[in-house]
Amino acid sequence: LITAPSAPATGPEMDNFQCQGWLPSAPFLLLSVPIRTMAEHTPTIGSLQNGDAPFVLASHKGVVLALNPAFQQVYGWSEAELVGTPLGRILPEAFLMSHELGFSRFRASGTSSVLGHPLRLSTRCSDGSEIVSEHFILAEQREDGWVFGASLTPLPEGTHPDQSSPHG
Repeated sequence: LITAPSAPATGPEMDNFQCQGWLPSAPFLLLSVPIRTMAEHTPTIGSLQNGDAPFVLASHKGVVLALNPAFQQVYGWSEAELVGTPLGRILPEAFLMSHELGFSRFRASGTSSVLGHPLRLSTRCSDGSEIVSEHFILAEQREDGWVFGASLTPLPEGTHPDQSSPHG
């Protein structure tokens, strides 16, 4: 059960909740939240790659395997310029070391603190400029090793990257 302060709410923001009752003697509502299976909401590398956001796919060795047209349009890189090259080409110089360390740590331990949740990181464009983007990175084990897929949603100008910038 979830409690919500004040009087009963109505409107579109309540569409996903079912009111279980209003307790006049207590300043909260009892709501039940619909339970959905993880499969309904868990993104995959395939869903990221086929989505509308810029996307880049890299091997466990940090080599770019693919990018989508949205990535090319936003960041200015062509497939010919990036596919088969180190992922570090799109990273700001200041984060190359931490990115390499993160990749190494994942290869050694199979764990990462950056997978599966949004990160605000800078991405280097083909012209050398940088765009702060929200990165959502997933890893997937395939026959030939791990691959890493990331959707990159550009953020408004003036947005700063996360202070720790935990690449990798």
